[in-house]
Amino acid sequence: MKVLTREALTEAIRKSKATTVTAVWRYMGNQAKISGSQAKMIRQLVPDHAELFKANLNGTNVAGEKTPVAPAEAVVVAPAKKSYYIPKAKGAGGFRAGSCLELLFKEGSKEFLTRDELVARVAKIKNKSEHLVLFDFRTTMPYPHHPNNRGRASVIEKDGKIKVVVPA
Repeated sequence: MKVLTREALTEAIRKSKATTVTAVWRYMGNQAKISGSQAKMIRQLVPDHAELFKANLNGTNVAGEKTPVAPAEAVVVAPAKKSYYIPKAKGAGGFRAGSCLELLFKEGSKEFLTRDELVARVAKIKNKSEHLVLFDFRTTMPYPHHPNNRGRASVIEKDGKIKVVVPA
């Protein structure tokens, strides 16, 4: 991780005889392309960059003003990668809290019910059509290896009624 300061950038511009921000970036040892935000940071740290580049283009030396750089002004060029993963709150059975699958697991594991009773209960709680709840149930709950189930639930049947359980 490289930290850029005004003095380091000004010195790099003078020594490299660079005429663009990209050339300064490459002179400082970076192989990758410069991003827009990094170029913007360089321009903000060295406000007289245009004059320095113009002097390099003409082959003259311009004395830049030296200002002490406060530690807060130092900028980290290569920020740490952001993680866009947001952990999901685990509800009943390990399903996402508030989801239809979680409610199917909660209601279905209380007692033996007919499939239609279970679907009607969850549809009423979720304020969803029974057709959509039935689709969630039929495609996921009976199949522990389904990607949405991941072995968290299974359906057992007894006397024509079903119960959602954690597979053994």
